[in-house]
Amino acid sequence: DGVVDYAEVLEEKALLKYMDKQYVATIKGVSDNYLYITRFDTVLVAGEATLKDEEINYGLVGYGIYAALSVNNRDEFNPIIVSIPRHNYEMSSVNLNPENAFNRGIIYPGGIFSIQQSVDDKYMIVPISFARKMLELNTGVSSIEVIASSNANMDDLQKQIQAIAGNSFTVKNRFEQNPLLYKVMNTEKWAV
Repeated sequence: DGVVDYAEVLEEKALLKYMDKQYVATIKGVSDNYLYITRFDTVLVAGEATLKDEEINYGLVGYGIYAALSVNNRDEFNPIIVSIPRHNYEMSSVNLNPENAFNRGIIYPGGIFSIQQSVDDKYMIVPISFARKMLELNTGVSSIEVIASSNANMDDLQKQIQAIAGNSFTVKNRFEQNPLLYKVMNTEKWAV
Protein backbone atom coordinates (compact mmCIF):
# COMPACT_ATOMS: atom_id res chain seq x y z
CA ASP A 1 0.00 0.00 0.00
CA GLY A 2 1.21 3.46 -0.85
CA VAL A 3 3.42 2.46 -3.80
CA VAL A 4 2.23 3.86 -7.12
CA ASP A 5 5.04 2.49 -9.28
CA TYR A 6 8.72 1.62 -9.28
CA ALA A 7 11.65 1.61 -11.68
CA GLU A 8 14.73 -0.60 -11.86
CA VAL A 9 18.10 1.16 -11.90
CA LEU A 10 21.62 -0.07 -12.66
CA GLU A 11 24.47 2.43 -12.13
CA GLU A 12 28.15 2.21 -12.99
CA LYS A 13 31.05 4.62 -13.53
CA ALA A 14 32.08 4.99 -17.16
CA LEU A 15 34.41 6.93 -19.39
CA LEU A 16 32.43 8.89 -21.98
CA LYS A 17 34.11 10.01 -25.19
CA TYR A 18 32.42 12.36 -27.63
CA MET A 19 34.43 13.53 -30.62
CA ASP A 20 37.83 14.48 -29.11
CA LYS A 21 36.67 15.07 -25.51
CA GLN A 22 36.43 12.67 -22.57
CA TYR A 23 34.55 12.74 -19.26
CA VAL A 24 34.13 10.31 -16.36
CA ALA A 25 30.47 9.99 -15.41
CA THR A 26 27.97 7.53 -14.01
CA ILE A 27 25.68 5.80 -16.45
CA LYS A 28 22.28 5.26 -14.91
CA GLY A 29 20.51 2.44 -16.69
CA VAL A 30 16.77 2.71 -16.11
CA SER A 31 13.77 0.54 -16.91
CA ASP A 32 11.37 1.56 -19.69
CA ASN A 33 8.87 3.22 -17.33
CA TYR A 34 11.41 5.46 -15.57
CA LEU A 35 11.02 8.54 -17.75
CA TYR A 36 7.24 8.42 -17.43
CA ILE A 37 6.93 7.82 -13.69
CA THR A 38 9.54 10.45 -12.82
CA ARG A 39 8.08 12.98 -15.31
CA PHE A 40 11.59 13.33 -16.68
CA ASP A 41 10.41 15.50 -19.57
CA THR A 42 9.95 18.36 -17.08
CA VAL A 43 13.73 18.60 -16.49
CA LEU A 44 14.82 18.48 -20.14
CA VAL A 45 16.36 21.65 -21.51
CA ALA A 46 16.94 20.28 -25.02
CA GLY A 47 16.08 17.19 -27.02
CA GLU A 48 13.50 14.53 -26.27
CA ALA A 49 12.84 12.19 -23.34
CA THR A 50 13.55 9.05 -25.38
CA LEU A 51 15.95 6.25 -24.50
CA LYS A 52 15.31 3.78 -27.30
CA ASP A 53 13.98 3.96 -30.84
CA GLU A 54 13.83 0.55 -32.47
CA GLU A 55 17.47 -0.64 -32.25
CA ILE A 56 19.06 2.74 -31.46
CA ASN A 57 19.96 3.57 -27.84
CA TYR A 58 19.88 7.19 -26.68
CA GLY A 59 21.48 8.75 -23.63
CA LEU A 60 20.12 11.74 -21.75
CA VAL A 61 23.08 13.73 -20.45
CA GLY A 62 23.21 16.09 -17.51
CA TYR A 63 23.93 19.70 -18.31
CA GLY A 64 27.43 19.49 -16.78
CA ILE A 65 28.33 16.51 -18.99
CA TYR A 66 26.84 18.31 -21.99
CA ALA A 67 29.06 21.33 -21.30
CA ALA A 68 32.23 19.28 -20.67
CA LEU A 69 31.85 17.20 -23.85
CA SER A 70 30.20 19.88 -26.03
CA VAL A 71 27.49 17.36 -26.92
CA ASN A 72 25.19 18.12 -29.82
CA ASN A 73 21.91 16.35 -29.02
CA ARG A 74 20.92 16.46 -32.71
CA ASP A 75 24.11 14.72 -33.85
CA GLU A 76 23.11 11.58 -35.74
CA PHE A 77 26.65 10.83 -36.91
CA ASN A 78 28.81 11.05 -33.79
CA PRO A 79 27.79 8.77 -30.94
CA ILE A 80 29.07 8.90 -27.38
CA ILE A 81 31.52 6.04 -26.83
CA VAL A 82 31.01 4.49 -23.40
CA SER A 83 33.86 2.49 -21.82
CA ILE A 84 33.43 0.47 -18.63
CA PRO A 85 36.07 -1.72 -16.98
CA ARG A 86 35.27 -5.43 -17.24
CA HIS A 87 34.71 -6.83 -13.76
CA ASN A 88 35.64 -10.40 -14.66
CA TYR A 89 38.74 -9.56 -16.68
CA GLU A 90 42.01 -11.16 -15.59
CA MET A 91 45.28 -9.91 -16.99
CA SER A 92 47.33 -12.85 -18.14
CA SER A 93 50.85 -13.10 -19.47
CA VAL A 94 49.42 -14.29 -22.80
CA ASN A 95 47.05 -11.36 -23.25
CA LEU A 96 48.62 -8.06 -22.24
CA ASN A 97 46.42 -5.80 -24.36
CA PRO A 98 44.81 -3.34 -21.93
CA GLU A 99 42.05 -2.62 -24.47
CA ASN A 100 40.56 -6.01 -23.60
CA ALA A 101 40.02 -4.86 -20.02
CA PHE A 102 37.11 -2.61 -21.12
CA ASN A 103 33.66 -3.11 -22.55
CA ARG A 104 32.78 -0.45 -25.10
CA GLY A 105 29.46 0.58 -26.51
CA ILE A 106 27.99 3.46 -28.43
CA ILE A 107 24.97 5.53 -27.56
CA TYR A 108 23.58 8.57 -29.32
CA PRO A 109 22.94 11.84 -27.50
CA GLY A 110 19.18 12.26 -27.16
CA GLY A 111 18.56 15.05 -24.71
CA ILE A 112 20.04 17.31 -22.07
CA PHE A 113 18.58 17.61 -18.58
CA SER A 114 19.14 19.98 -15.69
CA ILE A 115 18.12 19.11 -12.13
CA GLN A 116 20.92 20.38 -9.87
CA GLN A 117 24.63 20.71 -10.48
CA SER A 118 25.71 17.61 -8.53
CA VAL A 119 23.30 15.48 -10.61
CA ASP A 120 23.91 17.28 -13.90
CA ASP A 121 27.68 16.79 -13.59
CA LYS A 122 27.40 13.11 -12.71
CA TYR A 123 24.72 11.25 -14.68
CA MET A 124 23.91 10.06 -18.16
CA ILE A 125 20.55 8.24 -18.26
CA VAL A 126 20.57 5.17 -20.56
CA PRO A 127 18.28 2.16 -21.16
CA ILE A 128 18.84 -0.53 -18.53
CA SER A 129 19.37 -3.06 -21.34
CA PHE A 130 22.38 -1.00 -22.53
CA ALA A 131 23.82 -0.83 -18.99
CA ARG A 132 23.37 -4.58 -18.51
CA LYS A 133 25.07 -5.32 -21.82
CA MET A 134 28.00 -3.07 -20.88
CA LEU A 135 28.31 -4.82 -17.50
CA GLU A 136 27.82 -8.30 -19.00
CA LEU A 137 24.71 -8.95 -16.90
CA ASN A 138 21.46 -10.63 -17.90
CA THR A 139 19.55 -9.38 -14.87
CA GLY A 140 20.21 -7.41 -11.75
CA VAL A 141 19.85 -3.88 -10.46
CA SER A 142 21.81 -1.62 -8.16
CA SER A 143 18.64 0.01 -6.83
CA ILE A 144 14.89 0.22 -7.20
CA GLU A 145 13.32 3.68 -7.16
CA VAL A 146 9.84 3.68 -5.66
CA ILE A 147 7.17 6.27 -6.41
CA ALA A 148 4.87 6.71 -3.41
CA SER A 149 1.29 7.95 -3.53
CA SER A 150 0.76 11.51 -2.36
CA ASN A 151 -1.16 10.40 0.73
CA ALA A 152 1.30 7.68 1.81
CA ASN A 153 2.95 7.92 5.21
CA MET A 154 6.60 7.89 4.18
CA ASP A 155 7.96 6.53 7.46
CA ASP A 156 5.49 3.63 7.49
CA LEU A 157 6.09 2.90 3.81
CA GLN A 158 9.86 2.88 4.31
CA LYS A 159 9.51 0.45 7.24
CA GLN A 160 7.25 -1.84 5.19
CA ILE A 161 9.67 -1.92 2.27
CA GLN A 162 12.59 -2.55 4.63
CA ALA A 163 10.69 -5.48 6.19
CA ILE A 164 10.06 -6.98 2.74
CA ALA A 165 13.61 -6.37 1.49
CA GLY A 166 15.32 -7.64 4.63
CA ASN A 167 18.48 -6.52 6.37
CA SER A 168 20.69 -7.23 3.35
CA PHE A 169 19.30 -4.12 1.67
CA THR A 170 19.24 -0.45 2.59
CA VAL A 171 16.00 1.46 2.12
CA LYS A 172 16.43 5.22 1.97
CA ASN A 173 13.93 7.99 1.41
CA ARG A 174 14.69 11.04 -0.70
CA PHE A 175 16.05 13.00 2.27
CA GLU A 176 18.39 10.22 3.38
CA GLN A 177 19.81 9.85 -0.14
CA ASN A 178 20.86 13.51 -0.33
CA PRO A 179 21.25 14.71 3.27
CA LEU A 180 23.53 17.64 2.47
CA LEU A 181 21.17 19.01 -0.17
CA TYR A 182 18.22 18.99 2.22
CA LYS A 183 20.24 20.53 5.06
CA VAL A 184 21.25 23.36 2.72
CA MET A 185 17.66 23.85 1.56
CA ASN A 186 16.36 23.92 5.15
CA THR A 187 19.09 26.39 6.11
CA GLU A 188 18.16 28.62 3.18
CA LYS A 189 14.46 28.47 4.15
CA TRP A 190 15.36 29.36 7.72
CA ALA A 191 17.60 32.25 6.59
CA VAL A 192 14.87 33.67 4.34
